[in-house]
Amino acid sequence: MGVDPSETMLEMARRRNRSAVKAGRIELRLGVVDRLPFGDATFDNAMTMNSLHLWPDPVVGLKEVRRTLRTGGRIAVAITRFSQATPASPDKFEQHLIDSGFTDVSVFTGDVGTCALGRA
Repeated sequence: MGVDPSETMLEMARRRNRSAVKAGRIELRLGVVDRLPFGDATFDNAMTMNSLHLWPDPVVGLKEVRRTLRTGGRIAVAITRFSQATPASPDKFEQHLIDSGFTDVSVFTGDVGTCALGRA
């Protein structure tokens, strides 16, 4: 399942994942992170990559993602080294996850980027 507020980005994703979309393994929807088009406790896992810095309010968005996760569900928030220019810094990932109600938060940084993990 993928969500993006841009019809252009969704179309690019549909083209890149044409066979998986056709086979029903991937579903792509138009939407925004602070009003996700899914019910409560729908998913086991969620991931965002190179986008948290584009969200109007990261904590509000992460709370909305948490709403869609089942109890114990996991989130991964990642950013590659190519996106770590200001304002796309991973420095606040840990605090954003904590402020959003995630637990067991951990952050991993390596040569290719940073990934923060949390549990709903």
